[in-house]
Amino acid sequence: MKDLGYKNKVLTGVYTTVISSDEDTFRRLIVTRKLEEKKATLDFFVSGFKYADASDFLLVLRAGEQLEIVREYHNPFDKNAVAIYTYDFVKLGYVPKDIALLFSSRLDEGEKIKIKIKKINNSKRNDDNTRIEVRSLMNI
Repeated sequence: MKDLGYKNKVLTGVYTTVISSDEDTFRRLIVTRKLEEKKATLDFFVSGFKYADASDFLLVLRAGEQLEIVREYHNPFDKNAVAIYTYDFVKLGYVPKDIALLFSSRLDEGEKIKIKIKKINNSKRNDDNTRIEVRSLMNI
């Protein structure tokens, strides 16, 4: 992941940090904190979409669509795995491994984390080049 040196931007009470961004490998994390509301948004790409069985749903997925996140306690590859599903319970992929601990620990504590589709980057809408960017909202 390409480190951008924690580039910060403050605009009218909103603090944005670009922690990393590498669209070629579909990895990005942008954190935006609203100082007065004690909330933060995290923007990132869904990990492992091309391995999920969701390609038939690409044409019906839309920006702004609410998603569900589910803790996968028995995932053999990542003890902190958090899967991302549509409301029809179609698995899209996972929260990236490098931030999964943040999500899994909060889910284990009972926090409700809202997550929605921010953008789908693929004009051809095929599995190999599809990038689904999501935005989550959590307490800070």
